[in-house]
Amino acid sequence: MAGAGSILVLIAAEMMGAKAGLGYLIMYTQYNFQTPKMYAGIVVISLLGLSINALLLAVQRRFSRWRGEQ
Repeated sequence: MAGAGSILVLIAAEMMGAKAGLGYLIMYTQYNFQTPKMYAGIVVISLLGLSINALLLAVQRRFSRWRGEQ
């Protein structure tokens, strides 16, 4: 859960105060009515989140064998 929370905080911080990054891209394209680029950024963030989640689950299964199969 900490991995997912950290990604959400990172994107939110980029949306608020950064001059680069995926969060900035989404906010910039939203303000300039560049809808296709905005949705492309949203899709990239979604895929990035899913892949990080899958990676963290794999690491958890590898190092927490005592928990059993999930």
